[in-house]
Amino acid sequence: MARFKCLVSGSSQKTIEDEFDKKMQQLESRFTARVAALEMSEGRLRARLLELEQEVTQLKAEREDNIRSNADSADIIRRGLEKRIQSSEVAFHAYQSSATCTRDQQVVIYNTAPVNIGKGFTVSDGIFDAPVTGLYMFSWTVFAEDGYWLESELVVNGHRQGYIAADSSNTDIVPATGVVIAHVNAGEHVFVRRTAGGELHHQKVRNEFYKDTQGAILVYDVADRASFESLDHWLLEMQNEIGNQADHDNVVICVCANKTDKKRQVDETEGRLWADSRGFQYFETSALNGDGVNEMFQMSQFHSQALFEGVVTAIENGGKRVPIVTQLGYTREQIDAIQRLKNAKSDFDRLGLREGASKDEVNKAYKRLAVLLHPDKNVAPGSEEAFKILLASRTALLKRCS
Repeated sequence: MARFKCLVSGSSQKTIEDEFDKKMQQLESRFTARVAALEMSEGRLRARLLELEQEVTQLKAEREDNIRSNADSADIIRRGLEKRIQSSEVAFHAYQSSATCTRDQQVVIYNTAPVNIGKGFTVSDGIFDAPVTGLYMFSWTVFAEDGYWLESELVVNGHRQGYIAADSSNTDIVPATGVVIAHVNAGEHVFVRRTAGGELHHQKVRNEFYKDTQGAILVYDVADRASFESLDHWLLEMQNEIGNQADHDNVVICVCANKTDKKRQVDETEGRLWADSRGFQYFETSALNGDGVNEMFQMSQFHSQALFEGVVTAIENGGKRVPIVTQLGYTREQIDAIQRLKNAKSDFDRLGLREGASKDEVNKAYKRLAVLLHPDKNVAPGSEEAFKILLASRTALLKRCS
């Protein structure tokens, strides 16, 4: 076995140990410096990491604030739009989901409403309740088919505002559309109502009776305003069917306000004015208790020319009707003023004023209406009561203004 031996002297060995110690010290110094450098870098990294975490936290907070702010803004916009819609914008579109036959004097129920801004239309009863006061435009369409005819009207707060008729005598299906622009107060009802309709052969049978007519009675129900407003229609039909205007003018016509035993929608003043202005005799009757029926057909101390007497007189006069002399003593303007005072819902409405009118405006409106309604100048039925209402309204308004 070979062996390698190194003999080192004492002085040489010390030199080597010193060198070794020096190298170790250098290494330790470099290691210590490196560790210190690493620790310093780690500190900077930790500080940066903390900064980044703080930035992330801040960004998250800002994001949450933005989300809340956007949500609040969206909610504000939504509430603003809803308020605007509820306060000023109203629109609806409704139709019947299937063909439905409505009876005479029934409301036409449009049971589907894809558009109902303002929530004024009710599909269950077909009635529109105006959410706000304003000027509205209404359009409605009805159809008549297979030899039927149909009449309908638009009713605003109990009063007819429009009328249309469809007649399918010459074709299979006939539409009719009406358009009405009306001022409607908040809470007032608007609806479409069928007034008449049926198979056309009934109308043709009825029309045969117009030939050689000598006397006619136009009857309406005082408890049903629509029947009163239909008088013009029946009078026009009579004129058209008789054809010759002279023959029509010689027909003795009486207007019969029937069902006076019921709660009235048409008062005597309005009915009498309609009849008197056309030269027709006017009678109020009750078929239930017989009031006024005999007087309508026969001459009495209250009517110089009832139906039977009028026809006999016309025959004796060579077929020419003897004109009825009527002395109204009042005008349509006076009647309208009486009606407005009786039907208005507030003192401002009674005087035709806006809410918050001044004292001078109240006095001017009062003077204008007093000229029309004072019993010394207005002999129309109801004028005395209307004048009392006018005085009370003026007094109440002046107290508010003081």
